[in-house]
Amino acid sequence: QLSATQAAYFVSKFPPEDFLRVQALVVLFDRVVDVENIDHEIVRKLSCKEQDEAYHRLGYLNLFNPMLPDHQYRLDLRSWEQRELCKLLVKLGVEEPGENWQDETYQWTKAADPIPGWSLPIGWATADEEMAGNGGPRHFGQLYLKYTSDAPGCKPDIPTRKQCPRWFRA
Repeated sequence: QLSATQAAYFVSKFPPEDFLRVQALVVLFDRVVDVENIDHEIVRKLSCKEQDEAYHRLGYLNLFNPMLPDHQYRLDLRSWEQRELCKLLVKLGVEEPGENWQDETYQWTKAADPIPGWSLPIGWATADEEMAGNGGPRHFGQLYLKYTSDAPGCKPDIPTRKQCPRWFRA
């Protein structure tokens, strides 16, 4: 059994080439007792490409901690798991005060240019079943955003964060 801090130490001893640090994290993942800290302690300290690989291998929902959501996100809404994470970020963005979604962009496809002036549509905060089955975030497209709780006017809403589902193992 290891803490996330101990696992971070071991992961840091590997070189970044060939995703060796990510491979070490994958091997250690089931041994970490405080899995809710893996994203904050390990993944966010990796390079962007390594982060993408870690999320791909271990899953966004296994690594996401709703108590520590402040991070940059690159989500492909075609993926069920990434869309579910988007729903959580929308819920936090709507419930928590201030402009906590920053630098958000949306693209129809990876190759498309970002939509000018795009901001979070209110319809994305509805349930999937609402709006004649068109509620919630789109089922396609690329979403980029920085979620923050410490910008002017922003404040974490701890009760809301505690209500967010936690998919990782207990």
